[in-house]
Amino acid sequence: MTGETEAIRTVAGLMVLSARTAPKARGVDEIKIKIVSDMELKQLPDEMIAIGESNTIPFLYGMGNAWL
Repeated sequence: MTGETEAIRTVAGLMVLSARTAPKARGVDEIKIKIVSDMELKQLPDEMIAIGESNTIPFLYGMGNAWL
């Protein structure tokens, strides 16, 4: 693992901790957090589209950026 990769993983871990410990609406912790690999990251837009379609929530993806 390169130094840059290790630093990115450290930052991602700190972001997970921050999200987990942040105040939640009505004190309910319903978030799911996962640090994804490069392969999983490539599959993420398709999965987000499928979730949006099953819940009638549009998800637009284009030019390398995602918009809800």
